[in-house]
Amino acid sequence: MSVLARSARKREVSHSMIYLDHNATTPCYPQAFDAMRDAALTHFANPASVHDAGTQAAYLLESARATIASLLNAQHDEVIFTSGGTESNALALAGRIEHLQTQHKSLRVLCPISEHHAVLHTLEALARKGAITLIPWVPDSDGLLHLDEALLDQHAPHLVTCMLANNETGTVQRIADLAQLCNARKIDFHCDGVQGPGKLPVDFKALGADSMALAAHKFGGPKGVGILLKKQGYALTPQLHGGAQESGLRPGTHNVPGAVGAATALEISIGKLNEEAQRIVQLRDTLWNALEHALPNLKVNGLGAAGIVGNTLNVSLPGASGADMVRALSDRGVCASAGSACTATNELRASHVLKAMGLDDTHAAGALRFSLGWTTTQAEIEHAIPLIVEVLKHAT
Repeated sequence: MSVLARSARKREVSHSMIYLDHNATTPCYPQAFDAMRDAALTHFANPASVHDAGTQAAYLLESARATIASLLNAQHDEVIFTSGGTESNALALAGRIEHLQTQHKSLRVLCPISEHHAVLHTLEALARKGAITLIPWVPDSDGLLHLDEALLDQHAPHLVTCMLANNETGTVQRIADLAQLCNARKIDFHCDGVQGPGKLPVDFKALGADSMALAAHKFGGPKGVGILLKKQGYALTPQLHGGAQESGLRPGTHNVPGAVGAATALEISIGKLNEEAQRIVQLRDTLWNALEHALPNLKVNGLGAAGIVGNTLNVSLPGASGADMVRALSDRGVCASAGSACTATNELRASHVLKAMGLDDTHAAGALRFSLGWTTTQAEIEHAIPLIVEVLKHAT
């Protein structure tokens, strides 16, 4: 049986699936898929080729770059295409640190212990090599991070990194304020913005970060396509070697269909942001109100914060297993998560994000994340509520 045939059978089986795991990945917008298909079939040439077909592909690529730059309030040459959010973060962090090593013998990096592992593990690897001293930054009980002059004076970091919105709790950080404080002291500031577009307004210039990582599949675009925004004149050392693509920062033949899909999806998600955000908040609140009423011992994680993306609901059931609850929900046709999809395994492991916020192992291991998106409907939420309540009531 072919791959496509097996995929068709899977679609038949999962027709009634209720997908509440949009923070892990979003379904691709049909318009983005159609634009990618057209680019792949019609403009298949290598954009580095100098013949007419290559020139047409290059025009399509640069049009996608221009669209993304305009939508995110960045300059055309501040948009770098990568293979995903992980590579964008790695290039921004490792690339900047390698550049700074030419100017400083010892580098200090301030990083929240609640960051995504794409950031944490990159910096931990650099610390093991002796390239940096990694300074832990602890959030408060809502997941918010606080930065002041005293903290900067104490640690004197050369680089500070902070995510825009947490993938597990949805907590939104005050990036513009943090970046402004760092910029005033000439401290580099990187932002993992992967969970932002499609949920929050993202204005690269207004946020003030020196660099920002994004991933197309988080806002209705294709997987395997990342975007790195970096300020003009902000130097990075390439982490891969080969051709001179992406201003010499990211060699390799361009993924033109992926860039087109990313630009199309970003345009759609930003175009309907206000209307969609309000609709999804109402659905999220409907879900939480029902669960809170049915399960008085259920604890919500992060909603006490000053800001949270409206699609995310992270709850803990003390004494339960998040992984077991996810499997039980899946058996009933509901897709949820026990934490980050990048760390999801059959091994029971308490969320590092929730533990960073001060939750004990019992609460952290019993966490569930529901994340809604553009395909979520009122009917799905109403259908999912009794199924979720049933699973949670039998989980302890």
